[in-house]
Amino acid sequence: MADLVIDPKQVVLVRADQAVLITLPSGGSVVAGQAVRAGAGGEWEPADASAAATLTGAAIAARSAEYAGAAVTCVKRGYLDVGDALAGLAFGATVYFSDNAGMLSDTPGTVSKPASAVVPALGDVALSAQKLLFVDIEG
Repeated sequence: MADLVIDPKQVVLVRADQAVLITLPSGGSVVAGQAVRAGAGGEWEPADASAAATLTGAAIAARSAEYAGAAVTCVKRGYLDVGDALAGLAFGATVYFSDNAGMLSDTPGTVSKPASAVVPALGDVALSAQKLLFVDIEG
């Protein structure tokens, strides 16, 4: 399994007007591009694919929070520019939640839950990457 290396400083929400976003307080430090889930206390915490319970309410952080309680907006459905993190993946490739907490991977974890797909950044000329993550997370 190869986890994606996402530089939080390169994460940009694209076409925000078309996105499904959820804002909750962070349960600790959250970085943009991190796989998160809504924890029992209603705060974002790292998500992982080691068990179905650790993927409940999953999303991908669109921005970072450096302390617990800071509001963090996360993407359930929408487009994220993640810089060069997708360079080695083909268009149409599926990106999954990893067994490693907070990570995304190019291969399924123990629980095979897709998080997104790699799509071209057509018409989005201001972006740093030619590929985007199309996030589409159910549940």
